[in-house]
Amino acid sequence: MLSSTGAHDFVGMRIEEAVAPQVLEMKNLQAHVSTFVILGFSAFLLPWSGCTTAPALDFASALAYEPARSPIQINASAIVESNAALTPKARGLYFQNFDAPSLANMMGGIARALHHDIASSGLFASIVTDGGGKADYKVNVTWEDAKVTLTVTEVSSGKRVSSNTCDAGASPLPMIMPALKAQMIADLQGKTYRDQVRVETEQITKAPLAELLTASDRTALMARDRNRAIIAAKIQQLPGLLRDSTTSELSSLLVRVEQAMLDLDHDCEVLKDRAQQTAAMSDSQQQTDELRGLAISYRERIELLKPIASALREEMANRSR
Repeated sequence: MLSSTGAHDFVGMRIEEAVAPQVLEMKNLQAHVSTFVILGFSAFLLPWSGCTTAPALDFASALAYEPARSPIQINASAIVESNAALTPKARGLYFQNFDAPSLANMMGGIARALHHDIASSGLFASIVTDGGGKADYKVNVTWEDAKVTLTVTEVSSGKRVSSNTCDAGASPLPMIMPALKAQMIADLQGKTYRDQVRVETEQITKAPLAELLTASDRTALMARDRNRAIIAAKIQQLPGLLRDSTTSELSSLLVRVEQAMLDLDHDCEVLKDRAQQTAAMSDSQQQTDELRGLAISYRERIELLKPIASALREEMANRSR
């Protein structure tokens, strides 16, 4: 387990103390001069600047920190992979005085710190370790020349669902990782929402008429799908319902149809008012169009339900003669 000490001890140290002066004179590479500082261990490197091998444990200790717990948890499992690397250009400019084993140890320390951050901050309901079974997502976090990239792939489909990169600059890892993780959570929550909409849409297209009588839909697209399903149900299901249902069942269905039309009329007016208010107070044309789309679909649904209600009344009247 990584300790929580040493992460910020040297954040304020100047990079000039740890690199060759001639490197600092190269203006076109000044954006990467803060490579040491973002790790918070510039002074830690000084004892190892003479081609001496720095032990991996020392790097792990210097880079370790405890991440803040995520306020939001994705209800899924994940396996975490991490790695750190230097491009040949950065390796030659900034680490000329460090031997290959020391650099390898340093990259290993960064990778372990990143892995610990993702795995222990409560982002996912469970973290799957090697050999621990199949995960819902694979999270890969990489560090390369002061740039951190956080990528999430859905294991079942192999589809990348989130990818965000941050140029750390002079900021230590504990300061940049929360923003990257927040972006990842937003991407995954959006995917969960889209998955829910897809499942609900599939359920709508297969639902019996009685289950289609609702006055509220999650999106304008779902409302249109429900209207199409009502058209299909009127043609394919209604004749059988009129023939096979008892009078009591027809009466109950008629009540639901009438109540649905009343609710739809009310919700339609509310949505129209909200659309007008949104248009006046916000620049979000998309939100305004969504509200108007729902209102239009609800008005169309009322017209679709009217002939269904008439058919039910007619069948009940015929049976009472």
